[in-house]
Amino acid sequence: MHRLFLILTILTTYSKGTYHTECTVPVAASQTVTNQMIDRLIYEFQTNPDTLFTWAFMGMGQQGNEDKDAIVLVLNDIVYIPEQNYSRLLMDIVVPKFRRFRDVELESIVTDVFEGPVRHVRVDIYYAGNILKEAYGNFYVTPIDDNNCTLSIDINVRFGWFFNIFVSKKVYKNVIEWRVNTFMENLQEMAETGKVSNKNPDILESEKIH
Repeated sequence: MHRLFLILTILTTYSKGTYHTECTVPVAASQTVTNQMIDRLIYEFQTNPDTLFTWAFMGMGQQGNEDKDAIVLVLNDIVYIPEQNYSRLLMDIVVPKFRRFRDVELESIVTDVFEGPVRHVRVDIYYAGNILKEAYGNFYVTPIDDNNCTLSIDINVRFGWFFNIFVSKKVYKNVIEWRVNTFMENLQEMAETGKVSNKNPDILESEKIH
């Protein structure tokens, strides 16, 4: 029997040079259980993002599909300062058949607050260069009742002039929308069942561009 995942919203828009993608899923789990999962997500994101491919990022790696793999990120190193909720990622950004941007340094700061009963996690990405001008995301955990809540995310990206040359709206949507969809389904499944099933058993998450 296949499990149905209900996606309430998955939408990408483009305005004034910025891509905005948002998605919302219902979660049949308490806010307490869901928040414990989010705690793990934040910690692993800032300390060792590769571990997220065993659950939160499962099924989001390279697909062997030209459209879905139009942009590939390869993590080389990471520095984490827990007192500041700060991490610095050193990575390669690969545009297959075009160029590999080596040792791109991205800094991230996580802000985690409660706005009434709603948990709001914001991740700001900082980069000095012509690839990226602005990137940030907001994540919300909203309780519905004792056993249900919703997860909502919005991702906002503004590329620099050089990256904009070959990242069209179509390319961006092909790369990001299915990944956001899969990510939110994975979080939903983890909160509800305590595990995430591999949706693409023929794809090895360890297979990355080197």
